[in-house]
Amino acid sequence: MDELSQLIEFIASNFKEDSRILILLPEGLSLVEKLFEIGFTRLYSLSSSKDVYNMPYNYRIRYLYCNSDVTHFPPKFFDCCIALGNISSRKVGYLIEILKNNGTLICSERYSDLLHQRGESVVDSIRAYSFSSRHNTYPEVKDIELLSYSSGRGGISEYTHLLRSRLATKYRTEVIGSVEESRSDIVIIEYARGLALKNITRDVEYLVSKGKRVFVEVHDSLKGLGKDKVEWLEQRCTLLYRSNESGEYDGVHRYYIMPHISYTNVEPLEKYSDTELYLGTFGFAGRYKRFDLLARVAKKLKLPIKMMISINKEVESRNYLQSITSLEKILGKSLGENSEVEKDGVYVRTGFFELEDIRKEMGECSHILFAHRSNTYYHSGTMTLAKRFNRPVIACDSFQSRQAQCVRVDSFIKLIDFRDELLALGSSLLRNRKESFGILKYMYKVLFGKEIDKEFLNEHISTLSMDDDGFYYLLSALQTNT
Repeated sequence: MDELSQLIEFIASNFKEDSRILILLPEGLSLVEKLFEIGFTRLYSLSSSKDVYNMPYNYRIRYLYCNSDVTHFPPKFFDCCIALGNISSRKVGYLIEILKNNGTLICSERYSDLLHQRGESVVDSIRAYSFSSRHNTYPEVKDIELLSYSSGRGGISEYTHLLRSRLATKYRTEVIGSVEESRSDIVIIEYARGLALKNITRDVEYLVSKGKRVFVEVHDSLKGLGKDKVEWLEQRCTLLYRSNESGEYDGVHRYYIMPHISYTNVEPLEKYSDTELYLGTFGFAGRYKRFDLLARVAKKLKLPIKMMISINKEVESRNYLQSITSLEKILGKSLGENSEVEKDGVYVRTGFFELEDIRKEMGECSHILFAHRSNTYYHSGTMTLAKRFNRPVIACDSFQSRQAQCVRVDSFIKLIDFRDELLALGSSLLRNRKESFGILKYMYKVLFGKEIDKEFLNEHISTLSMDDDGFYYLLSALQTNT
């Protein structure tokens, strides 16, 4: 029996199909594919190449980019870590830290002496080591407060209340609007650029001075604060980023990754049973959401589409609502904050929708589509929510769709996609040239890839994406403050 077969047999015999298993690439690629094919559902793969998102089964296997020895996973997160290639002894140490109590590490023979000192050998022939309970230096978590600077009905407010409801199943949890209200030993600050630029450092300093453990969940970027303040925050609290790309973009070295939490308060829909294709989309209005493009796709494919869009024309700028203006031209009618318009199979509702309302409307659709076009390292809560509806989530290739593990299409409409990529390239050359290479890759895919068609939709009629719930990352992160 060869080494790969031995590993597969060992893992299949010792772990459940929903065990959380991390496999380092590139040496572990064949292993992760084989484990997926025999039914393992919580597989993670880490690579220093950003092409990792194009690996096989990327919508069901959680591929992540990381260009350092520090994985940035929270402690005690994985049941098993596997490193078949040569890695540094420093990285071995980090892999041990992210193992659950009695978790298993499988790695190169060159580290056998080190691992014999720290762990218990399980099977010598495949170099598997078990690590027993390690001391937690922090007291048991009992109370948590969420500090939110958002008081409206926007995405951050919605997210904060979702997180509160989920934390409340384990801890006493309250939402506060200022640090002066704080009574708990642990405070999680929900940070988004524009909401807390003036308050964040002052509030962290106040909370730390009171002896509290402070976590800052970064929903977008800290760059607007300036390098000195970001470094100051890094030393005084635990930063939580959606991805390693986001932390790297901000120049931060000490943080944990924490994807968007799942909408477990939304009951999954029954499997789509109609024989006719019906497209759907939803979300807040935004210049990069390209709702107008999705309307054109539906008309081109001669398919109906249902669109649920939240618009606030008094708040949002004209540039922000550019795609809505273009959608109005397609419909031949103006869209207000509470509208209901239908033309040639394009059905549009605007307003602020309850989750159950979105669930009901999307339940009538066979596929949920997104046309997000953004080079920023921000993440999409809308795509995360869509995965709860038990429908294939189809999106163009973007950072958001890669992180959400959507089924990615090369292009919706080549001419429009190429135009938008060209505009993005011009902007990146002026702003941040590091982004340009990635945009050129997208442009190549648009030019030489395949446009979405009915055949593609039928091929993925039953394809569902992995729902990697950030809530469990947070629970692990709460076990430490380093």
